[in-house]
Amino acid sequence: MKVLKIVVFLAALLPVAAQASDEELWDRELPFESATIEYAMDGMEKGSEALYIRNYGKVSAKHHSGITSMMGMKIENRTLEITDPDWVYRYDLKEGTGTKSTNPIKFMKAEYEKLTAAEREQVRENSEKLAVNFMQGGGGSIEKNVTEMFGYKVDKATVMGIESYTIHDTPIMLQTSGSMMGMTFNTKATSFKKGAVDDQFFQHPAGIQAVHDPQADNMSQMMAENIMAWLKDPEADQKAPPTPGLPAAQGTQGQPQQQPQGQDAATEKVIEGVFKSLFGN
Repeated sequence: MKVLKIVVFLAALLPVAAQASDEELWDRELPFESATIEYAMDGMEKGSEALYIRNYGKVSAKHHSGITSMMGMKIENRTLEITDPDWVYRYDLKEGTGTKSTNPIKFMKAEYEKLTAAEREQVRENSEKLAVNFMQGGGGSIEKNVTEMFGYKVDKATVMGIESYTIHDTPIMLQTSGSMMGMTFNTKATSFKKGAVDDQFFQHPAGIQAVHDPQADNMSQMMAENIMAWLKDPEADQKAPPTPGLPAAQGTQGQPQQQPQGQDAATEKVIEGVFKSLFGN
């Protein structure tokens, strides 16, 4: 799913960068203040998930419980992820472990603020054009306002056989389905309730300490540097988008970047963190 997350992240980021002011880009709010979204999972993993949102998306908690069937084995997954403006906390409730990493949006904002006025203008000039090129180059597409779900206009992204429906111009996923490398995915929102969310859903689990993950921070920093280096380049459309873990200059069109072995899990955490933090969830 790593490639899908990178594609969807960049496809969502670029049009926003083109249209938003500097302030709006880093303080983007969801179209509702608080909500509870419940999901059903039916595919390789069966189970349920609940997403609790506060303060227009600046604070969220995702409770996940499922059973993954793979090669005749069944693996239980029980996790909790809490995001606030400063940190992203991830807990494995089955194993009793936890980590925390800096909210990646801080690194993105810091890199953007280093740019000159001319470079910021180049970023905006590149953004919308690169969004289209990037999706087409990956064999994917993104369609705006294709339908309505729970009273909201919904965008559809199709990448490598996976279809994902999100609330228009946000990362709030309402449905994802498809298959990749023999693995099937089917997650669908079954309930969407706006309104105040009880404190209990944002409580950190008792007895589990969240240990700082410096590798995730380092990769967030590198990704922020690479994205801004790519977007400010007048020849960005001739170069591949950045991959966390490698300098931006190493990727050229038609030459995929290779990621150092063992960094896949950390990369996915960074992708998820930047993607959610940018839009407030």
